[in-house]
Amino acid sequence: MDDIARCVADFAEAAKGKSRHKTIDLAHAFIQTLETPADILQRVGYSHLQTTVTHLAIDLKIFEQLAEERGPLTDVQIAAASGAEVSLIARINRCLASYGMIDAVGLGTYAPNKVTRTFAQEAFRGAFMHMVLNVVPAWMQLPQVLADNNYKATHDVGKTVLNRAFGTSLPFFEYLKQHPRNMQAAGQYMGVWRDSEANWLNAYPFEEEVKRMTALRGNVNSNDEILFVDVGGALGHQCQLVRQKFPHLKGRVINQDLAEMLQAAPPPPDDVEFMVQDFFQPQQVREAPMFFYLRNVLHDWPDDSCVTILSHLRDALLKAPESAKILIDEMAVPEFGASRYVTNVDMVMMTGFGAKERTLAEWRILVGSVKGLKLSRSFTYENQLSMEVMEVEIA
Repeated sequence: MDDIARCVADFAEAAKGKSRHKTIDLAHAFIQTLETPADILQRVGYSHLQTTVTHLAIDLKIFEQLAEERGPLTDVQIAAASGAEVSLIARINRCLASYGMIDAVGLGTYAPNKVTRTFAQEAFRGAFMHMVLNVVPAWMQLPQVLADNNYKATHDVGKTVLNRAFGTSLPFFEYLKQHPRNMQAAGQYMGVWRDSEANWLNAYPFEEEVKRMTALRGNVNSNDEILFVDVGGALGHQCQLVRQKFPHLKGRVINQDLAEMLQAAPPPPDDVEFMVQDFFQPQQVREAPMFFYLRNVLHDWPDDSCVTILSHLRDALLKAPESAKILIDEMAVPEFGASRYVTNVDMVMMTGFGAKERTLAEWRILVGSVKGLKLSRSFTYENQLSMEVMEVEIA
């Protein structure tokens, strides 16, 4: 068994990118072949308990305590620092160790491991709390809500599963504005869930398209032209990526979002502008930029809302129909063999937003339903999350 463990560890160390995810999938499949029906019941039936115990460990700062210490800690030491009774800490720690989240190294004595150090980081603790505060309560209501609705998914943003779970008619983002802790956790989740080396700018021929569209505009390329507008761009990370990768390209780079989001963001660099814009309202940028860009925006909304958002962008593109584009950066769910990372997010979209992750065929239908628009090309840049940059033009 030790030889097998060493082989797996060596292979895991060598696996990168797509092969790493494939190795994880193979490991899960291998475990499943070993399980009895009773094992399967234990794993699936008790899966929510790990979330609960992890929540307790975060509240009691167990992960932080272990990660900060150079040596192992005992139940007594952890209890003293947290203020909890020793017997309770002992039971929680035993449970965490059984899940492989901390390492038992002696009687009532524990040391940190990779999982411990992950949840010792504030960003990942916050991301986890987003699931606890904003997602899990809705998942618990999902079976009953679907049964009450004759097993039809709702597309009303005020009548989602989350609305039932939280007893509110507010759309999710409006609800977050009234609950700062939930909003902070959601922001931390968004900051880490697509933490990947994959970059859409490595897949999409951005500079080539700029050159082509500049020629169509009569080779006029100045700092007054609008190069790139990130619609619903939150903190402006994508605008900064564009500037960093193409510092020689001229033109304004603009990050748009609601006032409260932009006010919470760090000040932008000198070569990026912030602009307040509600994407359900007519676009302030009236002259056509070379690119409007939407990242993880449309998956939050049902089709009719997406049509409204895209229609406002189309109206601006009509000023330069041959030299302006919309780039949609989203998941494109595989028709077959979708990963659990993709299907998990799709369930979140259904419960929280009355929305969905879409297949590439569904994206084509959605874009085509907006008069005057067509989805012309698509570029895959991350396989496990099935991330695509879809190029939309005037039809």
